[in-house]
Amino acid sequence: MMAKQISVALGALMVFAAAFGTANAHDPDPKKQNKAYVEFQAQRAKLLKAMETDKTRGVFSQSTLWPADVTKLTVCFMDGSNTIRKFVAKAAATWNDPKSSLQLDFGNLDKPRSCGKKPKSLIRVKFNLDEGYYSYVGVDSVRYAELTQPSVVLSGYDKFTDAEMNEQAAGIARHEFGHAIGLHHEHQNALGNCDNEFDWNEIYNYLESPPNSWSQEMVDHNMRTLAGDDYVTNKYDRKSIMFYTFPASYFKNGTSSRCYIPKEATNASPKDYATVEEMYPSDLNRRNQIYQDLQHGFKVAWEQTFPANSRLAPKMNLLKMYFPKAK
Repeated sequence: MMAKQISVALGALMVFAAAFGTANAHDPDPKKQNKAYVEFQAQRAKLLKAMETDKTRGVFSQSTLWPADVTKLTVCFMDGSNTIRKFVAKAAATWNDPKSSLQLDFGNLDKPRSCGKKPKSLIRVKFNLDEGYYSYVGVDSVRYAELTQPSVVLSGYDKFTDAEMNEQAAGIARHEFGHAIGLHHEHQNALGNCDNEFDWNEIYNYLESPPNSWSQEMVDHNMRTLAGDDYVTNKYDRKSIMFYTFPASYFKNGTSSRCYIPKEATNASPKDYATVEEMYPSDLNRRNQIYQDLQHGFKVAWEQTFPANSRLAPKMNLLKMYFPKAK
């Protein structure tokens, strides 16, 4: 049996906790800064309006979208037998939607790609770690992890018996690859209002204890409502695979809570797929235009955040970091 351990989505957003309203220490010209930020807000409003459909739901951040020139998200395995690699690859490959221009590429699904000594894949999977289940979010998989380091961790999967390679295990893998694509946790959707339904004392007491042993910052990062200019928040989806399933004790009103989900989702919901289709539309011209429109504004918004986090990130070159191909 798998130990009950909640998965973690890692990413830059742990650092970018400050509001975007802080002064920009990187740009000496306030007029230039304000103009660029107004452009960012305008482009964001256009994107939000374009995504106002009945079928699209979910949460993602614009800053972690994979660039428009990435259509094949190459995946390799750092360890594990071919049996477990094939199991995970086939589970995760269910994210591949013909209506999306981003596809997970495992090589041969019956013999998934090995990372080797000099990995080149954008997503690297590792099993033989005692770190639970987690994934970097979207392009943070290459921003904040070297190509020689794992970006998706599924601890202990390499020791699974045939019986343990079940639908629950497949669902956990799909959840983590949802993060790798760029999705955030659905219980952090601002439209779900789970923040007000959670019993935070119970949550902190549980998650700060083994097997999770999380800090309060880590609990907040994975549980608190996501808010800010960077996030695109669509209608709340209780059937999303990105939703954590919590015990009734996590909620003030127990099983009566709207955020209480009695059964863990093991497959992406139709609205999960619809959100990915909006993140990475099949029309590459449209996808590229969205990315280009938002690119300059992203840089301005992120720079506004960094002065408040100078102790954590004192020498980061934002342009190189977020747009390594930029001239």
